[in-house]
Amino acid sequence: VYNTGKVFIDYAGIFYVCLTQDEKESKIGFAAGKRLGNAVKRNKTKRLMREVYRHLQHDMKKGLDIIWIARKPLLDKDWEFVKKSFLRLLKKAHILKTGN
Repeated sequence: VYNTGKVFIDYAGIFYVCLTQDEKESKIGFAAGKRLGNAVKRNKTKRLMREVYRHLQHDMKKGLDIIWIARKPLLDKDWEFVKKSFLRLLKKAHILKTGN
């Protein structure tokens, strides 16, 4: 995904997106580097990212491999902020289903 995918950057996160072999299912990975803080902060951020994805995965197009990397502004934020950041990245990458 890092080598063949397209990159979409937002101030709160980064998306790497590429097409997958399986058109029926999408896969997503979550990352938070050590520069963001200690393990507790990084894991909390990734749990929040996973929860947002779980709620919005049905609004996404299928057949994609995605890596979502957190940036500093995503740390210590509430669910609504992370959701807005995720939706901004989805719109930039043009992977929201039509009608949303």
